Amino acid sequence: MKKHILTACLLTATALAQGPLTPPGAPAPTMKTLEQLWTVLTNQQAQVLSLQSQVLSLQSQVQQLQLFHAGSVQLAWLLSRVDTTGSVGLFTSLAFGPDGQPAISYYESTNLDLKFARFTGTTWALQTVDAAGFVGRYTSLAFGSDGQPAISYQDFTNGDLKFARFTGTTWALQTVDATGDVGQYTSLAFGPDGQPAISYYDATNADLKLARFTGSTWNIQTVDSPGNVGQDTSLAFGPDGQPAISYYDGTNGDLKFARF
Repeated sequence: MKKHILTACLLTATALAQGPLTPPGAPAPTMKTLEQLWTVLTNQQAQVLSLQSQVLSLQSQVQQLQLFHAGSVQLAWLLSRVDTTGSVGLFTSLAFGPDGQPAISYYESTNLDLKFARFTGTTWALQTVDAAGFVGRYTSLAFGSDGQPAISYQDFTNGDLKFARFTGTTWALQTVDATGDVGQYTSLAFGPDGQPAISYYDATNADLKLARFTGSTWNIQTVDSPGNVGQDTSLAFGPDGQPAISYYDGTNGDLKFARF
């Protein structure tokens, strides 16, 4: 009986065994120990967990964007006070400089001056551009090809259209048109030649006018004359390099468009 049991055990051991328990020789150079394999598996598990975390973060961002797109969440506006000295902030015009920072031209009604504010990245630097008389209404701000700011505006004291351009150290002021009561509703733009142009309202004749700098003088044109036209102008240059103006026809209560 014992002999039969011993024989059965030997047969069972032979059937389940993968080979001799004693290794045939030293492991091959490419073979890894269990400890090395465990280290690799642990590192891979950490990488998988990290990727899972990144996927969850991206899914959360996508959900937020979907909410913003659907309009169910509104992004907040960051508000700041630029100038609080006296009564300021009428007739503003905003433009971004080549440095990517905002700048604003505006009218200070306390001192009747034209002012300019430019963000430095941390604070607003304020300047008085023109303080001779009653100046600074109907401002329009633009940056030239030299990266310097320029402003068109009205000199109310004299009823003139004026133009200010920063030289890098100071503001150079010019009277553009002094014929009659002019200079309301100005709009400033630089043409492809790098020279400034201004659309504006001639209140004496109730006309729409355009002033364009040639490099040495200002060339003045009457764009539209019949009726009371030319208020609330906006000037831009098209892809063909020619100026175009949108404006209000007060006689007929119409929106009009002029293209050179």
